[in-house]
Amino acid sequence: MFPDNWAKAWLQMAMLRACCIGFGVAGLVALAPVVSGVLGAAQSQTLAQNVGVVGTAWQAAHASRVRLIGGGLFDADVSKIPTRAAAIELTLDPQWKTYWRMPGDSGVPPQFDFSKSSNLASAEVFYPAPQRFTDKSGDAIGYKSRVVFPIRVVPHDASKPVTLTVDLAFGVCKDICVPLETQFALELPPSNVATAPIIQAAREQVPRSVNALRPGDPQIQAIVGSIVGGARQIEISVKMSQDAAASVDLFVEGPEGLFVPMARKLAARGESALFVVDFSKLADAKDLLGKALRFTAVTSSGASDLTWTAR
Repeated sequence: MFPDNWAKAWLQMAMLRACCIGFGVAGLVALAPVVSGVLGAAQSQTLAQNVGVVGTAWQAAHASRVRLIGGGLFDADVSKIPTRAAAIELTLDPQWKTYWRMPGDSGVPPQFDFSKSSNLASAEVFYPAPQRFTDKSGDAIGYKSRVVFPIRVVPHDASKPVTLTVDLAFGVCKDICVPLETQFALELPPSNVATAPIIQAAREQVPRSVNALRPGDPQIQAIVGSIVGGARQIEISVKMSQDAAASVDLFVEGPEGLFVPMARKLAARGESALFVVDFSKLADAKDLLGKALRFTAVTSSGASDLTWTAR
């Protein structure tokens, strides 16, 4: 279903965690094999708990449950393309986590494959603001308890249903890490109603761009320094609400395939926080020059992101 490098990345990450938290590698691989089969495809539609929502049956996986849901328009403006709203809903057992699109020091991001869908022009997945989790293997970025990934669905023919088929690969971690794969299919009929509340609530948790900020959202105010010159580090200033000093965090992403060190908080007081990203130990930092880095600032009251060209 997914390329071999996804499974290889999981095995490498499992070995890293084995070294860091004291498991023998052989024992850990036995506990957390790379799953090559499908957990099961829930093809039948069922009425979800929220009014106006359709959804597949829940799929039970290791320490988690997952389903595909849909309902209503994704975009209120239907004058261009009447998009449809869908989402992957994932719940986790206590103390287990799953990963964001940039998983941190020791994880692999979820992968969504829509290629088996019909009447689908495009599908875009949105990621709610994540959290940082620190353990003996380093910093991971992701979610605990529950996460809903909104999906913007664009049909080829807006007058006909979209059969949205999703091959999903994701991982869950506690003391061990388990890679999982499953498949869902759900019919999304034409709609002229608002986005289903469960999906809209998840959209509210997605970081907003600079021109769409709301009260309470943190704002990245300045990025200074150089990734290759001087101290080979950049400092990022974040403006936030006064009660957000304890919760403020910053995540940095590079182009796909290029590693960027984790941001470290230097100070947070009042309405400002300062973070640093140290490139001094990154041998191939020059490969990032001229590339767009994506910065995501997160607090308990909101989230925002912007891009910056590395220099």
